[in-house]
Amino acid sequence: MRKQDRLRLGDLEAEIMGYVWRSRRTTVREVWEQIYEKRKIAYTTVMTVMNRLTQKDILSREKIGVTYYYTPVVTKTQVIHAYIDDLVAKFGQGAASPLVKRLLSEGVAGADKEKILEIINKM
Repeated sequence: MRKQDRLRLGDLEAEIMGYVWRSRRTTVREVWEQIYEKRKIAYTTVMTVMNRLTQKDILSREKIGVTYYYTPVVTKTQVIHAYIDDLVAKFGQGAASPLVKRLLSEGVAGADKEKILEIINKM
């Protein structure tokens, strides 16, 4: 499996990873409790997805006592870069300017928008 394919996340995978990135080290139960507040899914569903993310080397798992603790192997930035690389691969070099235009006009605000403009101005 290509690295970019491995880093392409489904909706539930992305939601789980968002929590793991914020927590840095977590359990299936902790993730499930957060997700269950928004959508009523089974604990075993979260466990299965986290096990698959471990198999894809996106998460690592360590057993301490009877509990498995999960930590991220890849950063959020690496996943975002993979999506951008995939976008450029699919649509060619011309994909970058509509992406930046969309981000600046509707996609981001505040500190993120300022950071993008700062990066552009430094180029």
